[in-house]
Amino acid sequence: MSNSMYTNLFYTDAAAFLFTAVAIAWQKSDRGLIRLLRLAGVSLATLPFLNGLKASDLEMILVSLAVLVIHAVVAPTLIARVSVQVRSERQSERTVNSTSVLLLSGISVMLAYLIADKLTVIADGSIARALPISFGVIFISVILLITRRQMASTLIAFLLFDDGISAVTYTLTGGVPSVIELGVLLDVVSLILVMVLLAIKIRPNLSIMEIDELKELHE
Repeated sequence: MSNSMYTNLFYTDAAAFLFTAVAIAWQKSDRGLIRLLRLAGVSLATLPFLNGLKASDLEMILVSLAVLVIHAVVAPTLIARVSVQVRSERQSERTVNSTSVLLLSGISVMLAYLIADKLTVIADGSIARALPISFGVIFISVILLITRRQMASTLIAFLLFDDGISAVTYTLTGGVPSVIELGVLLDVVSLILVMVLLAIKIRPNLSIMEIDELKELHE
């Protein structure tokens, strides 16, 4: 693969990753959120896949397949399970409306460019300019963590946050050793699985799964 083709494909996939994050911020339906989360996982897995192709690194390509399975299949399926188990007649509410969330997402992306642009000077390679996109996804996920109130939506925001951190790694360094990467993936799955089991376990007893109400119960 030529360097120019690699760069173009990497930037295209990074842009698709960012647009998917923005779509997640706008989406209200749980089913729509799960579909978009799967797309984000596919876009994320494509980054190390392209790095592996460029470097002819079979280990990196295998890591990309592991990322695909975890972030696009396993984790979204577990979160979808929570969504089904805790679904109630009352719709999940946000602290701000969809228009405000989109506006905040746009501002966060611009802020990400201002901050991450300073870091591109220390990064090597032709893909370093994609770093602000990864930071933009991280900032959007933080907004979702603040504005979403239902457990399933919070899990989606958390996974998107992890996606953004992984994207930063693939952009700055081209990836980490496969043992470390697989360890991080297993940690993410373990954490989500524990939260899913807790959500399913306490739902029949409390009949509430919104974050604010759980905080009030704790107090």
